[in-house]
Amino acid sequence: MNKNILIGIGLILVLAALAYFPLSRTKEAAQETPAQTPAASLQESSTSTPGPASPSLPSPKPVVRPVVKEFYIVAKQFVFEPGIIVVDKGDRVRLHVSSSDVTHGISIPDFGVNATIKIGIPQTVEFVASKTGTYGIFCSEYCGAGHPNMKGTLIVK
Repeated sequence: MNKNILIGIGLILVLAALAYFPLSRTKEAAQETPAQTPAASLQESSTSTPGPASPSLPSPKPVVRPVVKEFYIVAKQFVFEPGIIVVDKGDRVRLHVSSSDVTHGISIPDFGVNATIKIGIPQTVEFVASKTGTYGIFCSEYCGAGHPNMKGTLIVK
């Protein structure tokens, strides 16, 4: 009777192996596809088929870094050059601002930007364009009679 039990267990193991490694693979397919260990097979199948993530092994979230868009701006009486800046929502915006004549300022209130730009001392300001729309860029330091008209535009798509 012990012999029959051992034969039965042996048959079960053979059937399990055949179910796991089917005999229908051709010789060419066996050469093209490297043999997989059971662990590799499990790992491959878990990443290639969509489904709920295992509670004990959460899927890592991809790291999404914002695109950095840099602009070189010259402030001079009574304009910003360039006067229009276009970026995409989510971009990190880096403005390198210099003055060519007197002390100016750059202010983009909707993104918390406000810096004083002294002649010969460039300033760099950064912010994330977190919302779409059209926003004003203003000179925040009195720079002469045309100061109220010194404006630019930031467009976030």
